[in-house]
Amino acid sequence: MDAAIGLAPEDISNVEMLIQVGEWLLAFETLCTQVYEWEISLPAGTLRDLEGLGSALGSRAELTEHLREDPTNG
Repeated sequence: MDAAIGLAPEDISNVEMLIQVGEWLLAFETLCTQVYEWEISLPAGTLRDLEGLGSALGSRAELTEHLREDPTNG
């Protein structure tokens, strides 16, 4: 989450709470969704790490694929 500069404090708290209660997949999905909604750009290495984590958690690939999109292209 440190790389997601611009993520709202409430979103960070929600993700952290989900992790604390063992809801790993839901925390991951929430993080990816909020990064996308806030149009936060992440470094390529962070995106690769997220893709690996998502795969390990059984997440839908679309969650991280959307993060590679350029929000300025409409």
